[in-house]
Amino acid sequence: MTAANEWLAKNATSRTAAVRLMVEEMQATKDDGYAFRITGQQQAINVRGTTVPAHFVALFRAGPAGALAGVTKNRDIPVRGVVQKAVIEGQGRTLALTVTLGEAQTP
Repeated sequence: MTAANEWLAKNATSRTAAVRLMVEEMQATKDDGYAFRITGQQQAINVRGTTVPAHFVALFRAGPAGALAGVTKNRDIPVRGVVQKAVIEGQGRTLALTVTLGEAQTP
């Protein structure tokens, strides 16, 4: 798992990613100057040929957050942002990937 996280830190961080996520939670935040944090429900993604469960966290600034009006839990939304962090956590068969997208926007 350490090698996988090192690979993710080296190859995924700072890349632009576009995903569709089902909203699990939306909350106001002040982390690093962001206004809102949306956490998506777990979904399966492919990492180097292996399917792993993943959660996406999208961080929105105040300006782009205006597009979030009407976003509610269980709503499917497209999100684009820059990967700030991607980490695989867990043990054995309970591994999960968490990807944090900064500068997030919805089209």
